[in-house]
Amino acid sequence: SLQGKLPVSRQGAGILKGLNLEEYIALNEEQYYLIATSIGNNLEKLNKIRLKLRSDFYSSNISKPKLTAASLVCLFKKSWKKFDENSDKKILINGDEAKYIYKINNLKRLMFAQYRSGDLSKSIKTADRILEVEKNSLAAIKLKGSVAIFSGDYKKGISILAESIDYLDEEGVKNLVVGYQKMGLIDCAKKLLRKIIIQNSQYSTLLLTYINIIDLEDLDSYPLAETLNLIRDFESFKILYNRLYEYGSYRSDVYAAVLFNQMEKLISFSDFDYFKHSNLLSRLEKYDQALDFINKIDIKSIYKKIALLNLKIKACDEDGMDDLFSNLSSLTNYDVDSGAILIEYFIYKNDLSSAKELSNIFSDNISNNFEIRLLRVDIYQQLKEFNEALKELLELINEYKSENVYEKLGLQFNLMGMNDKAITYLDTALKVNPYKLSTWQLKLNIAESINDKPMIENCLQKISYLSMDPVDLTRI
Repeated sequence: SLQGKLPVSRQGAGILKGLNLEEYIALNEEQYYLIATSIGNNLEKLNKIRLKLRSDFYSSNISKPKLTAASLVCLFKKSWKKFDENSDKKILINGDEAKYIYKINNLKRLMFAQYRSGDLSKSIKTADRILEVEKNSLAAIKLKGSVAIFSGDYKKGISILAESIDYLDEEGVKNLVVGYQKMGLIDCAKKLLRKIIIQNSQYSTLLLTYINIIDLEDLDSYPLAETLNLIRDFESFKILYNRLYEYGSYRSDVYAAVLFNQMEKLISFSDFDYFKHSNLLSRLEKYDQALDFINKIDIKSIYKKIALLNLKIKACDEDGMDDLFSNLSSLTNYDVDSGAILIEYFIYKNDLSSAKELSNIFSDNISNNFEIRLLRVDIYQQLKEFNEALKELLELINEYKSENVYEKLGLQFNLMGMNDKAITYLDTALKVNPYKLSTWQLKLNIAESINDKPMIENCLQKISYLSMDPVDLTRI
């Protein structure tokens, strides 16, 4: 059932909740499609639900109208009691109080009608009339503050809305945030949103606003792990996950991995989502986990085979590796990505002559491809053609200030017995990306070879930290 905003579009969801079938309630069309395809592909589970649906209905509260009516009466009584205790003006069936409430309600209707028609000045005057007789009218305060903000008088709008912050609804808070943003007070907007979202996790539009203004350049300054726990709908997940994924830093990748792990328990993902997430885990050098996600994909396309072979090489998982290679190598035409993975396969199998031959073919056709050139360096290093490797690396470093090139230079000087230079380049690589596990492992090897105990201890601490699961990393 696709749950909407109106009562008529929520009846299906109400029935499903009564039958303890909440997992089949969708909040948007994309989630609806995912749930439908998931249950459609599991006919055995669907049949079990159908077989016991009638008995489940008769044993549930929704088949007991007297019980439902009694619960509704109880709810009405509680609501009335709460209103009666908090209201400054109690309604009397006859008398001046009834006239007072009638007048105020009519003024509010008039105020909103004027606002919707675009007559903002009249709506403000009506709001002032309401505030003369009901000085704490939230509707009037919210309208005055919002109109001021959308009219460009941000300072006045912020002042009006901020005074009533404890009573504002979701729309009022959102308008106040707009005011802060227009004034350039982004930190105020973030602090307000964080506070309100934590107090009321049902404010989904405020959560989306907060997700969109989080500064990913300084992730550690945000209690982002706390925010992840508030995300329960697909739209919020998708926006935050894509922002973290596209930012591409180690820290943002860790948070994206935790978020995906958390949401996988709540919603169904598509093959594309799994494919994308396996790429993210590969960036974190969590190759075994990345393989698990790739294997969840049903499609048997060439792209899955390319990704599988790539991950198996990185994870040193030889199960099925040769079959995947055979499928790829039989292609008459393949792009640079698949060609690079075939070269990696030859290097992994220590067939360096085939690797060199294939890299030369690509070099003739695509002389400037970064990945192919780095693989050629690997081949030169393993063939102990150090002068060729160093020449290629020095050309690369002039074009790309990449941690991968600095790391390869570190390895190259280590192979040439120049450990001081090797450590200098590895330290430069770690300045660019302090979270690259392979760089720390290479530095540890050099530290052990020269018996530098402080360096060994430092490297071991970093490697231990980076080897942890992303879920554990965010708890530190």
